[in-house]
Amino acid sequence: MKNRLKDYFPSIWTAEEWNEKMQENQNLQEIFESWQSGVQKEFLDFCTGVQGIDFLQGAFFRLAMKRERLSAFLSSLLGKKIRRLYREEGEEIPGYACLDSNLYLEFEDGENAVAEIWKTGAEFSSLPYACRSSRALVSQWEKKQKKLGKKFRNRSIGKVCMIVLFEDCPIKSETDPEAYVHRGKICFDTDISLEFLQEYYLLNLDFCQDIRREKSIQTELEGWMTFLGCRQPEKIVQLIKTYPYFKGIYQELYGICRDSEKILEMFEAEVKSREENLDKRTMEEMEETIDKLTRQHEEDRNSLETLRKENRQKEEQITRQYQEAIRRIEELEKMIEHV
Repeated sequence: MKNRLKDYFPSIWTAEEWNEKMQENQNLQEIFESWQSGVQKEFLDFCTGVQGIDFLQGAFFRLAMKRERLSAFLSSLLGKKIRRLYREEGEEIPGYACLDSNLYLEFEDGENAVAEIWKTGAEFSSLPYACRSSRALVSQWEKKQKKLGKKFRNRSIGKVCMIVLFEDCPIKSETDPEAYVHRGKICFDTDISLEFLQEYYLLNLDFCQDIRREKSIQTELEGWMTFLGCRQPEKIVQLIKTYPYFKGIYQELYGICRDSEKILEMFEAEVKSREENLDKRTMEEMEETIDKLTRQHEEDRNSLETLRKENRQKEEQITRQYQEAIRRIEELEKMIEHV
């Protein structure tokens, strides 16, 4: 099959060129051969343009999404033009799932916000992001209060935007089955309108590609979602034709792919991070299973104890009834003897 991406990015190496490079460097060859065959194929597929780059891998996301690109992406998602974006000093969030954090946004209308960008898959659960959002809100409250002193107002905190990019996620909207962007905030069942500071943005990247498979890319946000979530060369070609802006990002990344040592070490770090995350998830699932079995055992034990108690009560009742019957029989026997 013809490599369509190499037609647009001539700097992409072929598989043969990659093999030659690795044969020249024993250290790179050893790292490459230490991977499983599926991981080797994944690496060669994106380095040779057979598939697009997986930008949900943390190292590649941070490499591609420089400040002005993050600003453009978030402006299209939040629906407000960002005048200034920078990273605040703060706690580094460890782990595989966090793509970027401590992002401080100043909008052209004078408002401000902080944002975090996460990724997830089929294991999606809303609880970690609710906790992270609350923690970010408290952190902003402390920072603003310390900075502004007596001038501090609750409105000074700004919005806290929790952005989650996910693939292979079963979440679908019942009211709008084709929705792939879910925006959420605190609301009430009586439809009263009150302002709260926490907002959530869930972007279903693969579902977006499925829904728009036969359609052209219509909006800038669809362009960003295609860039972040699509690896099919045909769709990438459509993207760079519709929005030439993205071609420069791909060109930059494929240029870095020619630095064999750097790109292989980056991918090696991602593989290790992925394995650690898999081990962590496996342990969490095992712990959840153990907790579930423990709760089930406790429930069964309580149920058994309840049954035993009920049986004892029934036995006591039967015993009383039996004794009452014996007493009545004895009384009847005495009456018969008397007669």
